[in-house]
Amino acid sequence: MDYELAKRLKDVGFQQKKFGVHDITSEPICYEPTLEELIEACGEELMLTQSPKRDNVWVASKPDPSKNVWAEDYKPFFGHGDTPSEAVANLWLVLKDK
Repeated sequence: MDYELAKRLKDVGFQQKKFGVHDITSEPICYEPTLEELIEACGEELMLTQSPKRDNVWVASKPDPSKNVWAEDYKPFFGHGDTPSEAVANLWLVLKDK
């Protein structure tokens, strides 16, 4: 996970721990959560897949509990990334923004 994504997580309120990543300009340290911590933060019913149709990008998705999955306009929440951690981190950011 790069510094920018770790900082976005911090800025939106992801729990910070002592160790983390920082950029070369000595910006404040941001915690880099593990994949397990990110999955736990997103809650139940998370699906993580690798999409060969999109240059092997990872996709994390979760149903929207406030909508009927059979509704015509239903869309789950999605997060994408080059790694599973990035995809789930981006999903967490989407969930926080909803």
